[in-house]
Amino acid sequence: MSKTPSAILNSKIRGKKAFLPDDVENSVSTALSYIWTVTNKKIDSCVFEQNKVRKIFKNEGRTYIDLQELSSSFTFINKV
Repeated sequence: MSKTPSAILNSKIRGKKAFLPDDVENSVSTALSYIWTVTNKKIDSCVFEQNKVRKIFKNEGRTYIDLQELSSSFTFINKV
């Protein structure tokens, strides 16, 4: 079974600091904020796989979140 591009990237950056363009960094930050909020801060790690995130919980197994579905349940407020 061949690795997907995201799996290859994950294996290359695991445990390292990644420098991302601002727009990508903002998207990742927003996604992590969603995940942190809906899981009540019990996440051990997250793996991004295209539109889905695999969440690994502390001593409770793993599950997946669809980021598009998740974003539709949030209300965005512009900071002034």
